[in-house]
Amino acid sequence: PPQQRSHIANALLGKTKQDLLTCAGAPLKEFAHRDATVLVYYKEAPALEESFMGSKSSVLQGRHGCRARISLRNDQVEGVEYESVPAAFASEDHCDEIFQTCGQ
Repeated sequence: PPQQRSHIANALLGKTKQDLLTCAGAPLKEFAHRDATVLVYYKEAPALEESFMGSKSSVLQGRHGCRARISLRNDQVEGVEYESVPAAFASEDHCDEIFQTCGQ
């Protein structure tokens, strides 16, 4: 089912590329797609979040995080897409962490 966009993701709409670079830093990747520019950001979960307590020790789970794709057209954010990596984890909150200072 489609997920409701977070308040922070909604706040990105209409911002310029320079606004994003100022508040979120340089993207992991940037490329042209059709008539838009796409910026890709990624944030991995902290190490403590990736382990859980076993009987006498902690057990490390697989690494997970969130990938954000930001589409810009005419130098303004037109679309925001979050993707949990891997998809089995609900990690969209990590994408919000990338852009936390952008929504203010």
